[in-house]
This record gives sequence, structure tokens and C-alpha cells, in this order.
Amino acid sequence: MRSPENREGELALSSEAVLLLGIVAGFCWFALLVFSHTATLDFSALYAAGGLIVEGHRRQLFDLATQAEFQRRVLGMPAPLPFLHLAYEALIFAPLALLPFRLALWVWRLMCLAMLVGSCRSLGEVFYARRRDIALLALALFPVALAIVQGQDSVLLLLLFSGALVAVERRKDGLGGALLGCALFKPQLVLPLAVILVLKRGARFAWGLLAACVACVLLSLAITGMRGWHEMVDLMRYAGSAAGEEIGATSWARPNLRGLLDLLGMNAKTTVELAVALSAILLLAVAWRLRNCSDARSLFPPMIALTLIVSLNVNLHDFTLLLIPVMAMLETGTRRAYLCVGACFCMPVLMFMGHLVFFVLLVAVLVVTVTAPLTEERQQRAVNT
Repeated sequence: MRSPENREGELALSSEAVLLLGIVAGFCWFALLVFSHTATLDFSALYAAGGLIVEGHRRQLFDLATQAEFQRRVLGMPAPLPFLHLAYEALIFAPLALLPFRLALWVWRLMCLAMLVGSCRSLGEVFYARRRDIALLALALFPVALAIVQGQDSVLLLLLFSGALVAVERRKDGLGGALLGCALFKPQLVLPLAVILVLKRGARFAWGLLAACVACVLLSLAITGMRGWHEMVDLMRYAGSAAGEEIGATSWARPNLRGLLDLLGMNAKTTVELAVALSAILLLAVAWRLRNCSDARSLFPPMIALTLIVSLNVNLHDFTLLLIPVMAMLETGTRRAYLCVGACFCMPVLMFMGHLVFFVLLVAVLVVTVTAPLTEERQQRAVNT
């Protein structure tokens, strides 16, 4: 994967890798853009959330009947695709809701591409890689293409995670905590990493995280009020239950531990309890393995892989965050790391092989990143941090 021309330890892709990634990227984007013309896009839920705020229905933001009526009236959707994130995120989409749906979708896609460029720039600083190579890796990663074509918010999540990684690497722990706290619209993907970083980075990170989280919660409450908050909680519970399939919340389709357990046919309560117990065991095991690590480049990649494994609610577009572990694995230069990276770029094929394959892939990424040997430079940076 490395080019022999790279200098001063800079990670650079070989010409063969560039060609293969270009082919993969072309296939992913062409297939998804063709498919998107007939599919129901996830952007519909985000657009509807912004539209309800524009129309003055912010108090009913999480009322399923209100969401369904807007999507049927404005978007012509027969079945609702609910907005299930904290209300503050809907403010991002309120200006877009002033535009026609298709125009708003393309504006958001362009914004996502801009955020992806920002993420690549941040990761280039951390992993000493060429930005154009990171950009090619990102464009060839199927979840990234899926998130942008579907109009999802996973690239925004990647931008915040990447920014937090850079901030912590620069010892700006308060800023790193604040950036991670701003990603609270998907708390299930933030909290596991946040817990470890609070333990490892201390008070400054914790205060930054707490300030951002409190601000996000208070802003959400100001938008919907307490009644809207309770409706959000109820809607999230309903989406996570066995009955949530009618609104597109099929827990058995989640490509991680929760989805794998759901395939066993147990009731929803037992599945959740077992998932929580196994997740706690995995979290303790990984935390013990990382007990001597404090630098961000050693903590972020395995914790992202672990978070995707144990999250009670994760979708394939959330695998966009795997770009960070991919960069960490390429940095190690080991054969098993390259094999794992190669598997990450085979996700379009893995989709047809069942959820067990995705679970195995995430476990492989976790094992490779949690046991990755530190280079001399990384060891020195860890000591300085």
C-alpha cells in the first residue's frame, strides 16, 4: 500500500493501490447514485425535521403522526421515516428545508463533501498522510459513499471525531471534549469513546465534553420542551423494539453485535440485556488492554471499532467512522493490517454475505488496532502527551 517514493515517514499509496481504489470508488458511487433515483432516501427524515421547525411545529418534532403528515404532504411518502436524533441537529436542516427537496439534497451532499475534505485534512495531520490519498481512501470506502448519497449525517460525525482527534493530539483536551460532545446527536457512538477519553485525558477533556453535552441537551429542550423530549425517548424506544419495523427500524438488520443477537430469535428485552452485558465485558477488556495508552492515535481507532460493535443502534453508513481505524492500520504497515484494510473496502460484496461477516470485520479491526505496535515516533508522542 505504501509508495516507495514517500518521504520522512509520510504515508503514501502506491500506484497499484490508487488504481484499485479508483475502481472501487467508481463502482460504489455509480451504483448508489443509480439506486438513489428509486429508493427512499434517509435525507427525507432530516429534511422533514428542518421543515417542521420552519413551519412552527418544533414542539411536535418527535410526534410520529406529525412527521408522517409532513412527509406525506411535502415528500409524497406513504410511510414515515422518523427523525430520531436530538432536536438541536434539526437546526442544521431548517435552512435547507426552505429549498425544494431535490435541491436541498444536492446542497447537503455538497456540504458533506466539504466536511469530508475537512476530515481528510485533519487525518492527514495526525497520520502524516497525503491528503489526496486520504481523500481517495474516503471516497472508496462504501459507507462514506452510502452516507453522502443517502443524505445521512455520518460525514458530519466523522468531521467531529476527526477534529476531536486532532485537538487531543495537540493537547487541546478541552476543545477535543467539546467537539466530541457536539456529536451527541448520535450518543450511542459517542459515549463509549468519551468514557475512555475522560479516564485517560482527565479534567480538561471532561469539562469540555460536559459543557458541549449540556449545551446540546438544553438547546434540544428549548426547541421541543419537556413533552417533546419524552416523545423523543418514547420514539427511540419504539424504534429499538421488535415492533419498530413499520418505521424502518429493523434491529436485526444492524451490522453489529445487536443485529447478530437479534438473529437468534430472542425477545427484544432479552436481546438488549444480553447485548449490554457482552458490551460491558468487551469495553472492560479493551480498556484493560489500553491501560498504558494515553495518546489519541492509540485510543481513537480501537474505541471506534468497539463502539460500532457494541452500539445498540448502528447502520452501515455509520461505518464511515472506520476511516480513522483504516488510517491507523495503514500506518502500522503489517500484513494483517493490510488484509483488514482490504476487507474494509470489500463491503459492497460483504453485504450479500450476511451480518456475521460485518461483525467479524469489526472484530478484526478492533484486534488489529488494539494490538498495533507503536512506531518510535508514536511512542515519543505518547510520552510527550
